[in-house]
Amino acid sequence: MTIVQSVRSVVWKYFVLRGRAGRPEFWWWALAYMTAIIVAGRIDLQFDDVLFSRIEGMPPFPIATFVFLALLPAHIAVSARRLHDVGCSAWLLAIGVIPVVGALVLLWHFIKPSVEAVNRHGRPPPGITYY
Repeated sequence: MTIVQSVRSVVWKYFVLRGRAGRPEFWWWALAYMTAIIVAGRIDLQFDDVLFSRIEGMPPFPIATFVFLALLPAHIAVSARRLHDVGCSAWLLAIGVIPVVGALVLLWHFIKPSVEAVNRHGRPPPGITYY
C-alpha cells in the first residue's frame, strides 16, 4: 500500500470505526497526518505577522489547529481499525489519556503484526504480510 492509497482509504472511511486497518495503512496515514500538521504550522509561523496580527484573541497556530481538528476523526477511526487488526477493542484508545504509559501501550499495539486469521472485527486487510 502506498501513501496515496493509504490516505485515500483513510479519508474514504473518515468516520468508519468497524473493520481492520493494516500496518501500512496506519503508518502511511500517520506520516501524512503529521506532515500536514507540520506544514500548516510552518504556514502559521510564516504568515503570523501578516495574517493574524490584527485579530484580537486569535489562538496560536490557527491553521495547524484547524488541520489537526479537521483530520482528528479520521485519525481516531484508523487507530480504532488498527487496534481491531491486532485483536484489541477500540476502547483501548482511551488509555492514551495516561501521559506516557498510555502512549507507549498504544505504540506497542500499533507496531504489532496483524492477526493472520479472521477475528471478531472481520477479515484481514488485503495485501498484509504476517511476520
